[in-house]
Amino acid sequence: MKLALLSDSHNNTHNLEKAVAEANKRSCDVLIHSGDLMEPSYIDLLREFKGNVIFVFGNNDNEKEEIRERSKGSNVLVAGDFYDGVIDGQRVYVTHYPESAKIAFLSGSYDVVVFGHTHQKMTEALGEKILINPGEIYGRRMEPASWAIYDTKTKHIEFIEIS
Repeated sequence: MKLALLSDSHNNTHNLEKAVAEANKRSCDVLIHSGDLMEPSYIDLLREFKGNVIFVFGNNDNEKEEIRERSKGSNVLVAGDFYDGVIDGQRVYVTHYPESAKIAFLSGSYDVVVFGHTHQKMTEALGEKILINPGEIYGRRMEPASWAIYDTKTKHIEFIEIS
């Protein structure tokens, strides 16, 4: 199963549309957005993804109730401040914040931990456990903009740059 990992959109409509379209084109099964979507209307862009979407709040997602309301009856699960679940047999933890991601990762309880906030793409492995920051969709703080695909079977991570 392929997971599309996005973070820190910061209202960049163009890049978010490109990332969602590319995730669909590459047959990703689940899209995970680790926060800072910012505007409730951007839920509509996430709804364009053909599979299920998991979204967690970031520090710039101030209209939380509106975001929740906009996602009702759709393929977008607004998990709240973090997501803790199982995807394709792997224990997954998603947060916006690096500190809580690191704690979850070092606990050894999760196979995959995804976070954002720093806008810097990175991975770290601890045995079979993986910590991933897909970078930023925003593309104005760190260039180029990026997101990632994680394959749950092969445990391969591919970073995709948005030009």
